[in-house]
Amino acid sequence: MIRCREMLVVFLLFCVSSCRSPEQDHWAASRSPTLPVSGIIILDGKPVENAIILFHSEGHEISAHGLSDASGFFRLTTYEENDGAVSGNHLISVKKIEEQITPHPLGDPYSPNVIESWLIPQRYADPKTSELSWTISAESTEPIIMNLKSR
Repeated sequence: MIRCREMLVVFLLFCVSSCRSPEQDHWAASRSPTLPVSGIIILDGKPVENAIILFHSEGHEISAHGLSDASGFFRLTTYEENDGAVSGNHLISVKKIEEQITPHPLGDPYSPNVIESWLIPQRYADPKTSELSWTISAESTEPIIMNLKSR
C-alpha cells in the first residue's frame, strides 16, 4: 500500500513539473521588461468609453493595448493584464466603432450585413495618421492625457 502511494506521489510530481514546456520558460525569460502605463482618452472635452488603445513600439516588434472605461481611463497590457508597455518611443492608435448587424437583403442567415460607424475619427485608428506618440520611461509615471478632436 505504501509503495502505491509513493508511486502516485512520484507520478503526480512528474505531471506537475512537466506542465510548463521549455519553450514557455524561454519565452517568459526573453520578454522585454515593461513599465506601468495608464492614461485618459478625451474626445472634444468628453471621456471616451470602450475605446481600444494601441501603443506600437518603434524599437521592439511588440504592441501594448488597453480599453478605456466610462471615465476614459485605461491601463496598458503587453504580456499580462495591466503590466504596461516596453520602454521607448511608441506610435499610438485609438479606435472606437459601433457595429450594427442587419439581416442579409436576400435572407441569407449566414451572411448578415455589418455596418460600422466610427465613433472616433478614423484617422486615429492608424498609428501613421493619428499624430499621437509617447515615450515611455521609468521617469514618466503620470497618466497620459490624450485630447482627441472630431475635426
